[in-house]
Amino acid sequence: MPLPFRPNCLPAAFGALPHSTSHAAWDACVRHLPVMLPLPLLASDGEDPATLAADGFGGAIIAMDQLHLDLSSAHASLDDLYLAYLRNDVESRALDLAALDDWNLREAQIKRAEAISTMLMGPISLALRLVDEDGTPALVDGLLIDALVKHLYLRLQWLQGVIGRSARTGLYWLYEPYLDVVGSPFSPVDWPAARQILEETFAGTAGVHAVWVGEMTDVPALIESPTVEVVGLPLPLPNVVEVWAPALRRFIERRGAIGWGIVPHTVEGLAHARVGRLAARFGAVLRALDDAGLPTGDVVAASLIMPEDTLDHLYPSEAEAALAMAGQLSGLLRHSYGLD
Repeated sequence: MPLPFRPNCLPAAFGALPHSTSHAAWDACVRHLPVMLPLPLLASDGEDPATLAADGFGGAIIAMDQLHLDLSSAHASLDDLYLAYLRNDVESRALDLAALDDWNLREAQIKRAEAISTMLMGPISLALRLVDEDGTPALVDGLLIDALVKHLYLRLQWLQGVIGRSARTGLYWLYEPYLDVVGSPFSPVDWPAARQILEETFAGTAGVHAVWVGEMTDVPALIESPTVEVVGLPLPLPNVVEVWAPALRRFIERRGAIGWGIVPHTVEGLAHARVGRLAARFGAVLRALDDAGLPTGDVVAASLIMPEDTLDHLYPSEAEAALAMAGQLSGLLRHSYGLD
């Protein structure tokens, strides 16, 4: 389902954070993102999008922040995976997330939020990250791609059961930073296949389906899929987004939303960033879209304001500075465009 409200340039971010305790991570999310509240994830404890996606997949080896694939183990585990899928055994894909220990204590804040979001690395990017001993990614093996889809389908179903206990709306991000490989000469996956993969992964998830992509991804090809209800990406250049205007118009008309990654996610970027300059960059994108026939009012109503990517590689104080800047930029834009 699409977001049941217009985001109107609300601030949002991914929950993968560098904090050492779930209490501190919850506090940061509630302080800066009370409306679009992410489920806090402790990246230092292995709660990053790639690890959360790969955990429990047969043959996946997670060591020193690197992912590897034991092909023989992967193929040997397929029968168990397909049986779990046929039985809809979502508990077979349960995760031990630190934030859930504090869930009941945060019940009031969760219920006040318009949406609770969470994230997993998506099947295409995960299939690129999982490489065997010869350096061959799982993406070249159609059987393993299908297995990853079913594995992540069950994991999303489990997350839906957790979040749906209290949240008004569940927003489920598939983190696909390597989706720009789709359609390239080096990829066995073309866009019709990629859309089908995402649709099957999201199938049955009774919430908002969101996909985060890299800046070189063919966004119009992605949002052809009615399954994608929120698309997020680093803020593109005006001349790039201008070409997307017809596809974005159709997307917004079916109540799609766009998460614009504007706030820097590096220490250097944050040190030089100013809210006014970031607003001016967004304004240039809005003017390009308006010149291409997509009215500014329609775009800002469908927009979320986000960091350029995850913040888990920063220190906690730096991550919170990025979250605070997202809130400040959101406030400026909402005031400027009469969205308050």
